[in-house]
Amino acid sequence: MRVAVYVGGSIAAYKAGEVVTLLRKRGAEVRCAMTAGAQHFVTPLTLQSLSGHPVATSVWDAAGAEHGMEHLSLSAWCEVQVAVAATADLIARLALGIADDAVTTTALACHAPLLVAPANQSIRSVTSATTAAARWGWRWPTRRCTSARTSLSSRRQRHPRRSPASTWSASTPPSG
Repeated sequence: MRVAVYVGGSIAAYKAGEVVTLLRKRGAEVRCAMTAGAQHFVTPLTLQSLSGHPVATSVWDAAGAEHGMEHLSLSAWCEVQVAVAATADLIARLALGIADDAVTTTALACHAPLLVAPANQSIRSVTSATTAAARWGWRWPTRRCTSARTSLSSRRQRHPRRSPASTWSASTPPSG
């Protein structure tokens, strides 16, 4: 399985290294993209060392890119997208379709399912703007995860080519 791991700018970004390591142990090929904020907590070199691939940090990264820009290559390459340490800002930008960095441009250009792990459980009800953006069809992750392979394959059968804005993989909508 080819997995794109996106890292948001939160102190929880340190968990991205663990996510990449666990995915690789399970046989996944992993590539990463980071927001500018995430680079204050974890360096691209760390994720490059763990994933074995260069990390997209800008829309204009082109090292090894097939289409001239890394975010387009990454979006065409992956089968699953995982946003780790997703801040309220990142969640809102994804929900509203604002593509202004390597993470959001890749995620919005990709047709693969998008799994989101919020940086903090309180993000679910931090602001009315975030929850309003999330009500546009996004679903929130629960604490208990099932097998990614099982849930993704069944989701693909129900919604084969849905846009990234409607492919969150969990069950409980935000309250508020």
